[in-house]
Amino acid sequence: MGTEAERQETLAHNAKFPDPAQNTKILNENITEWLLGTVEIPNDSVDTPRPDTQSVYAKFLRCLLAPNYTVFSNTRSQENWNKVHRNDPFKSHHVVALESPHNSIHLALGGFYRKGSLDTDLNVDPIRGANGDMGDNETAGFDPIFFFHHCFIDYTFSVWQRLWGRTKYGDLTVIQNDPGTILKVGQPPNFPPGTHLRMTTPLHPFKKYPSGEYYTSNDATNLRELGIAYGPGSFDALIPEGVDPARSGKSPFDIINPQVPDPMKLAGSNPKAANPFPVTKWVHNINRNQYNGSFVVRLYARGHDGKEVEVGWEPVLSRWNVKRCSNCQSHSDVNVHVPLDAATLELLEGLAGPTGQKAEIDWLVKIHAHDGLHDFSIATPGEDRSGEPVKRPKVGDL
Repeated sequence: MGTEAERQETLAHNAKFPDPAQNTKILNENITEWLLGTVEIPNDSVDTPRPDTQSVYAKFLRCLLAPNYTVFSNTRSQENWNKVHRNDPFKSHHVVALESPHNSIHLALGGFYRKGSLDTDLNVDPIRGANGDMGDNETAGFDPIFFFHHCFIDYTFSVWQRLWGRTKYGDLTVIQNDPGTILKVGQPPNFPPGTHLRMTTPLHPFKKYPSGEYYTSNDATNLRELGIAYGPGSFDALIPEGVDPARSGKSPFDIINPQVPDPMKLAGSNPKAANPFPVTKWVHNINRNQYNGSFVVRLYARGHDGKEVEVGWEPVLSRWNVKRCSNCQSHSDVNVHVPLDAATLELLEGLAGPTGQKAEIDWLVKIHAHDGLHDFSIATPGEDRSGEPVKRPKVGDL
């Protein structure tokens, strides 16, 4: 893909890294950092445990506790749920859709660098200039590992179904009028904009044989009817042997929480417990049209001591040529929600001053794209690749 000049640039880049074993080692280390690495916030004086909402492993665990199929399936519905139920004491306090960790693995395999607090040397890859196929939408399918990745995504869906007792035809429902279930321009071309998705919506172009009728999402609910089964996987250990989640009388949280060694991986996912996140920051006013390919939105806080601390990040899986994708145009806006626990806020605010006031926190956004670091805390945004002014990200409260 690309121009002849870009192909030659790729060949010259690859020639610098002739050792496949060393390249594999670097890639594996990077993926491990994405899976297990979280934000590096200094400890307070009593080493208060902090919820992990940022490691990809924690996001995979949390998506298994998404309360319904709609929220589980896509980040737009996840964002809406978190916003609507922000102060509801009987709902999970931080819900994650499967799409979020799915996107993270795409960027991790595509070469985006992830190791704690990133240096600001414009190097967003473990190997500068590494732009693997998996890192962007239009090229991901060229990498054979794409199919392994999506098999794991489907396996994760099957575990979610078991936990929630939603394994048979008709068990899944779509929340009507949810923003993640209403088609816009450029989405499946067989449907007009404004179409409300349902479990009975035809799945073009897949037809049943010999009837010729289109499959629907209802038809894809019971995996056994499709001849699909998954052998032992990494999430099977979350469901104790001999436990039938549908008949146990326990909530999904109560089933998997005892099997997770670090309780902070699921903190805030139990609707019966107090909300550990007094504040959730909302990062917005970001347009994916203005960046080449995928990127990572990173939120920093400058506290009472003037030091910058990374408090959250979210990958955005995108395309190199977004403006040629009508579906992308209807989803060009990017929203990121970062929940913050009380101990982190207290650390950033410091002790109250003579007037009883604590320090104001400055919220800073940095975007790591293929072309380097876009640091909106130190410079004017400038122009994007088409010469239009780059939007400055905004940070508010959810």
